Amino acid sequence: MENGQNQEILGFIDDLIKQAGLDQVPEDFKVRYRDQLAAEAQKRLGLEMMKHLDAAGLDEFAALTEENAKPAAMQVFLAKAVPNYAALAQEAMKAFAGEFLAGAEKLRTALNK
Repeated sequence: MENGQNQEILGFIDDLIKQAGLDQVPEDFKVRYRDQLAAEAQKRLGLEMMKHLDAAGLDEFAALTEENAKPAAMQVFLAKAVPNYAALAQEAMKAFAGEFLAGAEKLRTALNK
């Protein structure tokens, strides 16, 4: 794992960077950008999953967050605590991807003017 990000999220981000046509940027920039995108994706995933937790689940989520639990531990918890976690997580990441790719397209359009 890199910087505490899980490999599934990093693979997802790598695919997004390629889809956005940003895989040709300098490596140091790509690494920093990849880490930032992965952190944002994990944050959004956590926020989306919080909507589906009961009070006890929210307490446990807060405790894991406060102790800086590793992403894998958080994923295990969420998979147990959130009904339909896999489908909800996939939908949340699909929405994140759509927003990111739309923003990348706007940036490319602006740069090409």
